[in-house]
Amino acid sequence: MTRSIAARAQAAADHLAATATDPFFAHPARPDEAAAAQLRLAYLLGVPVNRVTVTSDGLRRHHQSGEPLLLTVTDWADEGGTEAVYRFILGAPLYDDDPFRLLDACPECGADVPVWTVIRITDLAPANRSDVPADLSADDTFLYDPGHRDTCDFGSMRG
Repeated sequence: MTRSIAARAQAAADHLAATATDPFFAHPARPDEAAAAQLRLAYLLGVPVNRVTVTSDGLRRHHQSGEPLLLTVTDWADEGGTEAVYRFILGAPLYDDDPFRLLDACPECGADVPVWTVIRITDLAPANRSDVPADLSADDTFLYDPGHRDTCDFGSMRG
């Protein structure tokens, strides 16, 4: 049975209220932002909130408010398949319109770096992302990501 919009809105508000007051949830300094990001990604992907875990992303720290978050989503297996795990970076969780960036292997060094911007569920369709985007150099998030290995040609572009 499908729940009403009002019931889903109340469940989301209850989740935010409970999680945002938990000092041990994801990012102790800003649990409200982490809880909102978790809820936002769960709804974007159409998965239950408990399928999304949120942690502080120490690799991409800014040492300021609005620190990046690492969100991990465990997806159910399609028939005969295995569960998939998707990892996302949210660079500015303070802003509701900041896009999620899917982590995937750098074509040069193989390290997990942000390679795909995800704004809507269709951005993750296999037909839409059959490979890493052709023009990665147009995305500063990819080029300057600290996840690249020291020997990576893309990593050397970091300033």
